[in-house]
Amino acid sequence: MKTKFILFTFVLISFFGYLKAQNTTYLPSEDFTLTINNIPNQNPTISPTTSPQTSIQSTIDPVLADSLQAALERAVGDLDPIGLSVAVNFGEGDVWASAAGISSNTDSLGTHHVFPVGSVSKTITSACILSMVDEGLLSLDDTIGTWISGYEAIDGGIKIYQLLNHTSGIYNYTNHPNYGPTINNTLATTYSMTQMLDNFLDDPYFDAGESWEYSNTNYLLLGLIIESISGADYHTAVRERVLATFGFDNIVLLPQETPVGPVADVWQQPPGQAPINISELVPLTAVYSSASAAGAYAATPTDISEWVRQLYTGAILGTPTTDLMYDYNVDLGGNTAYGLGVITAPINEEHTLIGHEGAIIYTSFVYYIPEKDVSFAIHTNDGTKIVDLAAAFFELYDECVEYQLAINNETVVPSIDFDLHPNPVDDQFFISFDSQQYQTIQLNLYHANGQLIKTLHREATAGVQALNMDVSDLASGVYFLELMTEEGVGNKAVIIK
Repeated sequence: MKTKFILFTFVLISFFGYLKAQNTTYLPSEDFTLTINNIPNQNPTISPTTSPQTSIQSTIDPVLADSLQAALERAVGDLDPIGLSVAVNFGEGDVWASAAGISSNTDSLGTHHVFPVGSVSKTITSACILSMVDEGLLSLDDTIGTWISGYEAIDGGIKIYQLLNHTSGIYNYTNHPNYGPTINNTLATTYSMTQMLDNFLDDPYFDAGESWEYSNTNYLLLGLIIESISGADYHTAVRERVLATFGFDNIVLLPQETPVGPVADVWQQPPGQAPINISELVPLTAVYSSASAAGAYAATPTDISEWVRQLYTGAILGTPTTDLMYDYNVDLGGNTAYGLGVITAPINEEHTLIGHEGAIIYTSFVYYIPEKDVSFAIHTNDGTKIVDLAAAFFELYDECVEYQLAINNETVVPSIDFDLHPNPVDDQFFISFDSQQYQTIQLNLYHANGQLIKTLHREATAGVQALNMDVSDLASGVYFLELMTEEGVGNKAVIIK
């Protein structure tokens, strides 16, 4: 099923900072775009299987579940990812989740697999900061010099909200020319946020408030501010203040916390080689720890889809605090805006996406549609190419829209009962039923093949009604009688001897 989208549909940002957009809409680039170079030589080369496997958990209408599964299979056919895992969350525990492809050559991808979500993590860091604002521990207009000092390239007069909405002008540390080589040469090392700031800062892009530039550094600084205010490690503070409080024990920060389920293996493709499973060959500790508060959380699609749904409905922060996310929106063009750790963009004239995307070799697309009260989480472990997760989203979204249209247009007709005798019948049968009002009634007799054989119309008053139909001219067999009234419809089988 396909519907037409007319305004500002947008396409997922790639792993390499590459920005692809339709019309004038664009989303901020994701900068955890490392290509792992130091991979041991493999003989033979590892390569994925070509037949995707699926695993489904569903608590929704089977009709919609089948449509969503068909949409996923179309997306897999078009995009050809090594693995794709999705969840569509309708609230109140109604979740459809499915996965296609593989984690490894010996493990099909399932809905239980955990995915690093990259910069979707910014929604969690933002939520923790806003919870502190709600408690009066800091203000969005506070300058960061209270907590951050000692960095020549960071102006202490920058305000908290300017970190959250990327108007600080601070240099993005993952763009530093030494960042990628350092991580590649120390993949087993656990880095701290301060080590990233000590080694990979450069001159600011502009003075605070003058423009907008996506910078992961902003969220490392927010992580350090959380530590300063709470007196605890970043991941501990976030867990205690936000995640554990609202039942999100399965959303974890890598590598400091341990996932409940297996992390999906991630694949890359060195030049001139087949795709290889880098998770089986090298540790990714340095990748995750270098991202930290800016991009190192991991979750299943089901768990992260519930997170964004609760976050943007106000269940986590309360409606007044949640509304602050949009009070500091920066217009990025094409009606797309970046607020306090949140992207908003129209799908069409009726529906809006609220959420974030992420890329940390893996790629994630996690958004909530407030007008439909439904959230989508779409993830891939394919780092060999650009996988257009927005295209997969639109396949799923189309099916949800078409299903809702079908439900809204479906006329529910009450069922009524009536007496039919004799049955089997030789030459004529009689029916009786109780009419509650003056109305027109109609009897339709159908052959078993669906052909309409006879029709009878009558006007009925209130009270018990009696009708008869002559069937002496019909061949023996099974027929179906339909009684149509303004109060409802009844059906019975008729056997003619």
